[in-house]
Amino acid sequence: MKNRIKISDFVKLTGSTLKTVIYYHKIGLLQEPERSVGGYRLYGPVEL
Repeated sequence: MKNRIKISDFVKLTGSTLKTVIYYHKIGLLQEPERSVGGYRLYGPVEL
């Protein structure tokens, strides 16, 4: 899980919104990212 960020940082870096990113997962535009032990979505360079 090296070089991974949580969804809150992901939306800040991309200029998107949390709602939009979750919607993109729902429609298949973004694949579901790996999750931390606590269940947090973790994003890396590929998703960015």
